[in-house]
Amino acid sequence: MPGSLSYVAKHDIAKLGLPYCRAKPIFRTSESGLRNVLEGATVGTSVGRPVAAVDRDGDPLTYSLGGTDAGNFQIDASSGQLRVNATLDRESQETHSLTVSVHDGTDRDGEPDTSTDTTIDVTVTILDVDEEPTVTGPATATTTENVDTVLGYYSAVDPEGDEITWSVAGTDRQAFEIHSHGALRFAVPPDYESPTDQGRDNSYDLLVQASDGSNTVSLAIAVSVTGIDEAPVLLGPRAFSLSENISGELGRYRAIDPEDATVTLTLGGGDSGSLSLGDDGVLSLDSAPDFEQPGDVDRDGVYEVSIEASDGALTTSRAVRIGVRDVNEAPTVSGDTSIERDELYTDDTSIIGRYSVDDPESGDVEWSVAGSDGADFVIDAFGQLKFAKTPDFESAADANRDNVFGITVEAFDGDHTGSLAVTVKVSNIDESPELRPFGLYPQVGNSVHLSFGDPDGSVTGTQRSWQRSSNRVSWSTISDATSSSYYPTSGDQGRYLRVNVSYNDGEGDNKTERFTWNSAVRAEPSSNTAPNFDSTAAVQRSVPETDPAGYAVGPPVSADDDGDDPLVYSLSGVGNGSFRIDATTGQIGTHAPLEGYPGQAF
Repeated sequence: MPGSLSYVAKHDIAKLGLPYCRAKPIFRTSESGLRNVLEGATVGTSVGRPVAAVDRDGDPLTYSLGGTDAGNFQIDASSGQLRVNATLDRESQETHSLTVSVHDGTDRDGEPDTSTDTTIDVTVTILDVDEEPTVTGPATATTTENVDTVLGYYSAVDPEGDEITWSVAGTDRQAFEIHSHGALRFAVPPDYESPTDQGRDNSYDLLVQASDGSNTVSLAIAVSVTGIDEAPVLLGPRAFSLSENISGELGRYRAIDPEDATVTLTLGGGDSGSLSLGDDGVLSLDSAPDFEQPGDVDRDGVYEVSIEASDGALTTSRAVRIGVRDVNEAPTVSGDTSIERDELYTDDTSIIGRYSVDDPESGDVEWSVAGSDGADFVIDAFGQLKFAKTPDFESAADANRDNVFGITVEAFDGDHTGSLAVTVKVSNIDESPELRPFGLYPQVGNSVHLSFGDPDGSVTGTQRSWQRSSNRVSWSTISDATSSSYYPTSGDQGRYLRVNVSYNDGEGDNKTERFTWNSAVRAEPSSNTAPNFDSTAAVQRSVPETDPAGYAVGPPVSADDDGDDPLVYSLSGVGNGSFRIDATTGQIGTHAPLEGYPGQAF
């Protein structure tokens, strides 16, 4: 015990016969007590180096933690290492005040004593991290067709107060737009009968995205479009002019109901007793009119009737005027009678012909287009002829399906009609093939693939060769690499890849195209397993031969990946030219109408 001869002999280092006093642990003068840690660090993350004391006697030290913010941290009792004990947010509190205490377990006489020997104040500064914004707003929306309305207002809060930029992404993003204040709406009011969503089921899926310039956050949105009962669309002339003493057929009317309901045509109006409307929609004058003795109700030489189309619930009416004229000169229409336009350089806004009229009795005319292919064109009040729908040589829309349209340009002067027969020919253009790469960032051991299709028809004689280059200037051919896919090897690492394709199509032979990857081949990942198709992939699918291009064929062909890597789907096989697959979802769709292939298996 202290003071005894044995204690003095053991601790009297100077051999002066004096008792030895044990020293307390101390913190070095170089210990500033300042530490830093990133905000959001996980619990257990070390905060700088240990807050360590020294003890002259070499006794084991025990550390403890106190201070205002001690609850947010923990300390290793034996080493003095501070660690995170709670979620730390710089925007809420920038610094935290702590007190680290230490004792060596004994008093100055060597007796057990766990009271604090020394303390040091510690300040922990929370370092800022650019945190992603938080997006709020409705996850679902429903709207009726033909309505231009805001589907939802979205807001975002960025912890750092950065400016937010809005955008849309996802499967059906092309149908939407979002404004700078977060208002989401359809880019064009939706049409229930002609949905533009990928599934063609009026259920649109998209992502509303908010970016602070560094981080982007997405909110999945589902938008449903509901149909309304729309009135039938009535097609046919609004006015006729005929010379006196002529009776019989005036024109033909037809109606289309957006909901495919049965439509009934009826004739009404003050002069309906002088005309007939057949079941085939043909409007006829029952007896030959006499210009000098008008037979219409108000005796002005103009028969006025209405054509009505009803689907049982809604009715569309069209006023029709039939003018009877004294025999005089008909308007003379002049302009292009033979028009030829290239498919790629003509759309429904292009003026393909200009027409003028010479009428001795009148200067004002009403223009229209008739003939077997008249419904495929429109003409404005200035005599400018346009396609009603952009032509496509590969999907001919004329009556004979030969891309030669026969029409009649008509000018009505209020009494009679002048006409001009016009032939419009759509010429084929050698369109560039569609090259669709899969695997934009080549990596050793992972397949890169190039899908190839040609709008000009079936492709034959396709040959591929793969090449590599270290500088994208000098290229060397890769031996035996001739398929649509290629697996980069370790020898390709750091090099660039390209594939050359030679082929024949409906427009010519020995054509060539190439695609070069912009990213050099990356190193092989540590491990990766191939994805597996699920049980629905092998299910037989069918599609009506009348379905248009872009129509979904059965459910998506889906696969699973153990590593949750993003999957890229592609098509191959004898019939792949007739179909397309969505690279992200695995949804197969038609690429071209399949008429003429009943019962064909692909």
